[in-house]
Amino acid sequence: CDWSSDVCSSDLTDPVPGARLLLTDLSAPALSCGRWLDLSGNGNHAVQENANARPSLVPNGLRGKAVVRFDGTDDVLGLPPFPAPASAAEAWIALRATTGGGLWQFGDSGGAFHPFTADGLLYDDFASALRHDAISSPVSPATFHLCRIISRDGEWAIWIDGVLAHRTTFNTVGIARRPTLGWNGVPGSFFGGDIAEVIVYDRVLTEAEQRANLSHFASRFGLPAHPPAPSATFTYATAPKVVFVTWPSSYAIAPLGTYRIERKMGSGAFVEVGVVSDTTVFKDASVKPGTRYTYRVRADNGASMSGYSPQSAVLT
Repeated sequence: CDWSSDVCSSDLTDPVPGARLLLTDLSAPALSCGRWLDLSGNGNHAVQENANARPSLVPNGLRGKAVVRFDGTDDVLGLPPFPAPASAAEAWIALRATTGGGLWQFGDSGGAFHPFTADGLLYDDFASALRHDAISSPVSPATFHLCRIISRDGEWAIWIDGVLAHRTTFNTVGIARRPTLGWNGVPGSFFGGDIAEVIVYDRVLTEAEQRANLSHFASRFGLPAHPPAPSATFTYATAPKVVFVTWPSSYAIAPLGTYRIERKMGSGAFVEVGVVSDTTVFKDASVKPGTRYTYRVRADNGASMSGYSPQSAVLT
């Protein structure tokens, strides 16, 4: 099977340079030969020499892009040895679980399930010496979603569609000597579902780089979906020229996330008056005494915004 001259015709522009692994647009000849070609330039191709254990190509699997389908029985791709990250690592993966199971082996502890079929929860140890258990996903695993994971000493966190699903300070960086995709290293624990793209870095991205990746996945795959809108808005005036606005968190672990606050005066039009992150309180000190103001809030996950919260009015 000759794949060596095959060139993957991709329209991809690397959203954040410096990836250690970039698996995305793939060609049928390469995959039929058991290769998912690494486009990062590092030669970290995902390989399966056994024809019976190769995942299959699904053309137009997600917004006109091909995806790789793992059967949940024995499909697995092996990756070459990765150098252990000095202090941190980060992964982005667009996937859909049908039966779920063992997604990959990128950590030292084994047992990454997306999800675990017995309880429907996520378990992962990406770039960690520890397995992080019982992560409740805020989206249905049967739909395509974007998963982002960071690992560094003293912090491990996972986001699903831009929503923080789990964060802990109990973590030590560790990476599997020979990572796998589609199997987590536990006998019989294979992944059933589709994977559209995998990007792995040997560092944690900056906020600007995170937003670049979010925009990339949004434009390329329509991911992540819109975050949920805040369910309510509360306002109260504490002085003639000060109004406090509060709302319930849209995100899995309050109050993390970014929110945009809009205000209208009387019967006028709404205008944005503030953007806050990691809080669900906004102080508006630009109001006039004896005036009626109405507020509304929406969540911003970096790639798309939610609908608006219910409005709340206050008289200063």
